[in-house]
Amino acid sequence: MTDPGTPPLLARMEQTLNRLLDPRRTMIFRPARYTGIYGTFNDRMLAALIDLTWMMFLLGPVLLKLRPYIYGADDPQALLSHADGMQDLWQALLTHGYTEKLAAEYMLSYLLLCPILALMWSYTSTTPGKWLLRLRIVDAATLGRVSWRQVVWRLAGYVVAILPLGLGILWMGVDRRKRGWHDYFAGTAVVRVKHWRIRDDGSQPHILPENQPSEPPAAVPDAPNP
Repeated sequence: MTDPGTPPLLARMEQTLNRLLDPRRTMIFRPARYTGIYGTFNDRMLAALIDLTWMMFLLGPVLLKLRPYIYGADDPQALLSHADGMQDLWQALLTHGYTEKLAAEYMLSYLLLCPILALMWSYTSTTPGKWLLRLRIVDAATLGRVSWRQVVWRLAGYVVAILPLGLGILWMGVDRRKRGWHDYFAGTAVVRVKHWRIRDDGSQPHILPENQPSEPPAAVPDAPNP
């Protein structure tokens, strides 16, 4: 189902992809038994690994062009390859100021990815890695589509989650709903869905929460007065 404002060509492409990727119609994907609402820590780590792979291929050529502006005339790879052990490596990083330059390179990479991630999260509620594992980013309270405000806060939350040695990412392993610090920042969660559709209809939640009836209970008539 598409939004009323979706261009006709894009709507037809989306409908075609949804039909091709429906596990009831294809022999490639088989519907798996649904085992819970929230994506597990292992699911999210595997999805992140898949996403890091395509990000590396996408940003690699761009960063190679920008590295001379970041590092200047020095070649950090030549210096670091001759480091003897971790202590020598750390000393080389501190002596030549490469810690700040490495941090600048990683931050630049993230800033280049932010518009791409923002469009993916807002339009499809997922990324290629999460899509392959049938995971969706949703509002933690309603399990519906995330807003642009939540997308911005989630992007900012990734920086906070990664800075303390990735503690905010590892937090997903102990959290009851498998949320990282970036999810808390944005009020989001990652849930598992039963399909490979490119995106869901934004007018309804992706799935029903646990212990919530699918239909509201029938109204009980008032007892007659004696």
